[in-house]
Amino acid sequence: MFSTGEGEYGRKEALFGSLFFESRDKGGNITSATLGIADPTGLFIVFALLFVVLIGIQLALHRLRNYRSALIAERTGNG
Repeated sequence: MFSTGEGEYGRKEALFGSLFFESRDKGGNITSATLGIADPTGLFIVFALLFVVLIGIQLALHRLRNYRSALIAERTGNG
């Protein structure tokens, strides 16, 4: 986001407008850069979706482990 081109300064937003990066020319070969959160709603949605996906993966792994244990028990005659 910082390398917008030579001589181009301004504000750039990312992650659905949640994060911003702002660069300004302060003069005398000095560039000011600011990074921050513009709107936490997009961040909340991204992390909530990530949480749901991770919970789904955990549930799938748990079911597969139980299924594997049942198959092993059936094969050895303990089921």
